[in-house]
Amino acid sequence: MDASDHLRTVSALLDLDEFEVVDLQQDRRSKQNVIGVIPKAMAGLCPHCRGVCDERHQTRESRVMDLPMGGCRTELKVTRWQFHCRACDKFFTPRLAALAEGTHATERLLARLAELIQHGDNVEGLGLDRAGVEFDTRQRVKVSDRLQTTNR
Repeated sequence: MDASDHLRTVSALLDLDEFEVVDLQQDRRSKQNVIGVIPKAMAGLCPHCRGVCDERHQTRESRVMDLPMGGCRTELKVTRWQFHCRACDKFFTPRLAALAEGTHATERLLARLAELIQHGDNVEGLGLDRAGVEFDTRQRVKVSDRLQTTNR
């Protein structure tokens, strides 16, 4: 299996439709996967004027915690593009549905944490703070909001 086949396999296992896997770093000693991903969408819809923009202004990377894979902590190295809309001369970064707003975590990770908390499991010792997921009041509110939604 060549490198591109391996990345396609990891992409299928990751199962995040918005992204393409471009890099994989595995550290078996520390039991951590770092998966580099980029958005599949090459253009964005301007939230200001609704125009389609493909002019990238800048690129940023962020680290986002995801569900474990293969018994290892999984961190996504997400490339995000900021676009410049020529029609209205505004800049914007499209929202990615898989990423939880205002956190360094995926939506599915926060949903799983909410399930664990709902069942009385303690999630404080999972090492989430090392990947940028802080359990401050804001996080607790987000998780408790999910609990209220799932309890309805």
